[in-house]
Amino acid sequence: MFNIRICNLNITQVIFDRLVEDKVDSNHNNFFVAIRMRDNSRRVLRSPELSFPTSAPGTVQLDFSCSIQYSHALKRDSSNLLQLLIQRRKKYKKKSVNLGYKTLAYCTIDLAQVDNT
Repeated sequence: MFNIRICNLNITQVIFDRLVEDKVDSNHNNFFVAIRMRDNSRRVLRSPELSFPTSAPGTVQLDFSCSIQYSHALKRDSSNLLQLLIQRRKKYKKKSVNLGYKTLAYCTIDLAQVDNT
């Protein structure tokens, strides 16, 4: 059985506890915050392009709000997972082209564990 639910998400800052190793040169030091439901990898919400902090630990301030409507499964555990990803554009010969996105870090939130407020 499924219930339709809405998840309202507001991200105000991203904290980096160390420098990103994939950052090779200063021309490609941008990233995106992406949000998706685990079962539906084609529907991804991405923030505007952001710049990495120059030192670690460092924070990046942003104002990213979104609402996601999803089918909340009452008996299955795997379909209620929300993934937050730090991504950058894939590079070809040191140029950022639209070949997709490379995931640098991610976390998973089980929406069945989140309190309804």
